[in-house]
Amino acid sequence: MKVLPTLPHRKGARIVWGLATFLCLAWALPSTPAFGANHQEVTNPISQFPVIVDGQFTDGVDASGELIGEWSDVRPLAFNSPTDPTGTLFRTTLDGPLANSLLYVAIAPGEVDRGMAEDLYLMYDYLPRTDPNFQPGEVIADISFPIMVGEFRTPIMVQVVGNLNDADTKPNSGLDNLDNSFFDVFVVGDLNGDGQQDRLPAVQLGMEAAVGFGPSTLSPLPHLLVELEVPLRIPANFGPGFPAAGINPETGLYDPNPAFWRGDFAAGDQRGTAPINESDPPGSAALFVINPDGSTTANSALAGVPLIGTSAPSVACSLRKAVLWPPNHNLVNVGLGVSATPGTIIGVRVFGDEDDADSTDGGNHSPDAKNIAPGTLWLRAERNGNADGRVYLIVVTATDAAGNVAFDCCAVVVPRNQSAAALAAVNAQAAAAELFCTPLGSAPTPFVIGDGPTIGPKQ
Repeated sequence: MKVLPTLPHRKGARIVWGLATFLCLAWALPSTPAFGANHQEVTNPISQFPVIVDGQFTDGVDASGELIGEWSDVRPLAFNSPTDPTGTLFRTTLDGPLANSLLYVAIAPGEVDRGMAEDLYLMYDYLPRTDPNFQPGEVIADISFPIMVGEFRTPIMVQVVGNLNDADTKPNSGLDNLDNSFFDVFVVGDLNGDGQQDRLPAVQLGMEAAVGFGPSTLSPLPHLLVELEVPLRIPANFGPGFPAAGINPETGLYDPNPAFWRGDFAAGDQRGTAPINESDPPGSAALFVINPDGSTTANSALAGVPLIGTSAPSVACSLRKAVLWPPNHNLVNVGLGVSATPGTIIGVRVFGDEDDADSTDGGNHSPDAKNIAPGTLWLRAERNGNADGRVYLIVVTATDAAGNVAFDCCAVVVPRNQSAAALAAVNAQAAAAELFCTPLGSAPTPFVIGDGPTIGPKQ
């Protein structure tokens, strides 16, 4: 098995690409021409899938928690792209003057359990080609994010290595060699022709990446820009996922043509096929790499690739106490209950729209969450009396042995006062947070709760 090399870390934090403020910060994109007669432009939902990046793209935060450094200006866009009847175009490179789906990043403070991590947000857009001048620099990153294959959830990996020099001044400069970047996926198909979807444990597809520093529609200031060409079909209205196609049950070959993007141009033509060794035991997989010259290589001698679980786990959370009053700074057991598929590993995280050490009108206490686990979770009855109430968002996960993860989210509120208007306002915030969170366990609220310093006598 070809292992992705360990990448050097720049001085500073690991960077974590998450979701959070998409709901509030997504911008509308301009209308763009369609590719051809069979294409139409659609706006897909904002990407729901967090991305993890190893690297250093900011100088951290200042004393007030604001980001500093060259990436602090970047803000997210929504996902907008053209489609044809068979799916959504994820990325094309050198495909014509109007094909330019870019991937941007934005940064926010990270979670305490990742040390000095920074949270970033993944954006896609489809724009007429521009010609930003990339500045000299280097980007080295392992990008990992989960995809949905049917009901299953599994991570995929993109490794991006890019070097730019003084001569690399065009958007398509710095295209990465496919030998240096990889895209790991699980695919689903009818392998034996019985009409049932079978799971091919994994394939590894080469991908191209252009990386650089330059202005864009997001900002006239330089910031990180990554362009990806991914040889996969992503169905419309399904987000980053895969159709039950690609395996020919008659020949046993993986045919990339149904899963490789093409438009009204030659760049997406079929790149070849790779045989699947039917003698591979469960838990192994065929390595399928598209080479820069368009040929393919295959190696079925891969062991230790786990099969995806046969069914996704389930999890549900409940609360005995969803409203904390009075705001007397006491820690209260909210009665967090969790029911989940037997054998899964349960995780609990707490987020909030006011940080642990935020000042209040009656004397601050911290941390605001303790004993963070089912049955024992304590939350502090505290809020800023000059604001609109506090929302605690509890994210519960259940992870099975195959790595499938299920999520559920519950909210606890501390209203500004006991008026009907104040209760309605804070409950509306809580409902919006739960709605954002529940599909994939990501919090729109900016703060991790429970990581604050010890302040005040009520501990």
